[in-house]
Amino acid sequence: MEGIKVTPAYSNQVAMQMSVFDIRFAFANRNGGNQAESVNPDEVVAEIIMSPQHAKAFLLALTQNIRDYESLFGVINIEPNKEFLSELQKANRTEV
Repeated sequence: MEGIKVTPAYSNQVAMQMSVFDIRFAFANRNGGNQAESVNPDEVVAEIIMSPQHAKAFLLALTQNIRDYESLFGVINIEPNKEFLSELQKANRTEV
C-alpha cells in the first residue's frame, strides 16, 4: 500500500449489518462495561463495507489463519476462567 497512510486501530467488539448488496462491519474499541451491549457510534474506530462474495472470501481466509495460529500457539479459549472471574468480582476488581 505504497503512498497510502493507514492508521492502525485496535478493536475488541464488532457489529454487523447486511443487505442484499453488502455486509457492513463496525469495529469498536470498548473499554470496560458490558461487551454484549450494542456498539456505541462514538466507540467505532473503523467501518468496513464488503460485497457478500468478498465477505465470504474473507471468512475463508480468516478461518485458515485462525487454524494456523492455533496449530502454532494452541487453541484460543473464548470462555472466561469462571473461578478466577468470581474471585475478581468478590474483590470488586472487575466489571462484567
